[in-house]
Formats: sequence, C-alpha cells, structure tokens
Amino acid sequence: MKRAQNAQSRFVGAATAGQMEEAIDALRQARELAPESGETRLAAAMACSFQGRPDEARKILRDLFDTRPHLAEWMGRMIESGYIPPDAILLETIAATRPRRLG
Repeated sequence: MKRAQNAQSRFVGAATAGQMEEAIDALRQARELAPESGETRLAAAMACSFQGRPDEARKILRDLFDTRPHLAEWMGRMIESGYIPPDAILLETIAATRPRRLG
C-alpha cells in the first residue's frame, strides 16, 4: 500500500507541475498497486477529464460514488473550500449523486 501512496503522491506532484506524461505514468502505477483505492480512482477520473475523456471520467466517478457516497459530499466541500479545482465533470457527477443518496 505504501508504494501505491508514493505513486499517488508522484502523480499529484507531476500533475500540479504540468508534467502530464510523468503524472499518467505515476497514476498507472498507483492503479496497478491499489486498484480499489478511492484516492487513486478519483485521480484517475480527474486525469480522464483533463485528457478530454469525459465518459470514462463519469463512469469512474459514478462507480466510486455508488460504493462510497460520502466521498461525493466530501468532494463537494473540498471544491467549495478551494482545495480541489472545480472540474465540470466532477461537479456534474457530485450533483447527480446527491439526490440519489437522499432519495
């Protein structure tokens, strides 16, 4: 698990620095090491969104939020606080998740 966390950290650092090739390689490694990690799945969805693959991003997010609905609420709070960029796909999927949880 520690190796997956290290790969995830490398992804965040590289993505923040705009080094997308490095970021994608680190994310690929993190997904191989911890495919069920919520953090890794969220990063994969954001990477898909940034790469212009919105359908894949939506599927990853829906699957993640269906199994862990509290993450949608947490992500919404992190976006509102400015800790996570307000990605359109992420916002859309969070909004779609909230009514299902409450209804």
